[in-house]
This record gives sequence, C-alpha cells and structure tokens, in this order.
Amino acid sequence: MDGVYISAVACRLSEELTGRTCSRVTRPFPGGLGLSIGGRMLLLDARPPSPAAWLGDAGADDGGPAPQPWSDGLAGTRLEEVRQEGLDRILVFEFSRV
Repeated sequence: MDGVYISAVACRLSEELTGRTCSRVTRPFPGGLGLSIGGRMLLLDARPPSPAAWLGDAGADDGGPAPQPWSDGLAGTRLEEVRQEGLDRILVFEFSRV
C-alpha cells in the first residue's frame, strides 16, 4: 500500500469508526489484529510483505483472543482519531478511555 492509498483508507476508517467504542480485540491470524469497534470489525495486518487494513461486519474473521497487552489496553476505549502522518505508509489510531 502506498502513501496515497493509505490516505484514502485513513479517511474512510475515520468516517466509519471515529467516536465509537472498541469492545473486543482478537488475533484473527498470525501478525494480525482484529478490533471490534462500533459493530464493525477492523482487521489489521502488519506483516511487512503484505500490510493491510480492512473493515468488515462484526464477528468477521474473528479469531482467538489477542495477547493480553493488546486486549487489556484497547478493550473499552473510544477511537478518537484515525490519521496518516504526511504521506508515510503508516496509519495512526488514537484511543481514549471512556
């Protein structure tokens, strides 16, 4: 994914998810993270050969529980912002405790 594409992804995720609560964190596949946010499932893949972010219906590709630091740190938080820094290929997600 290049910087221009990431910009469109950040905009779409922001529109769909900002202000909603993360109710659950899962590990749908090795190197992946699933966040159940506002009735939707945000799937993130940080593996270098194929980084990806996609939005599905809640429960889609659910997987098992995420490692404790992720689940304890994110479950019950509100997504405040999704942004991209410049044209870097990095998405930044800011959460706050509700």
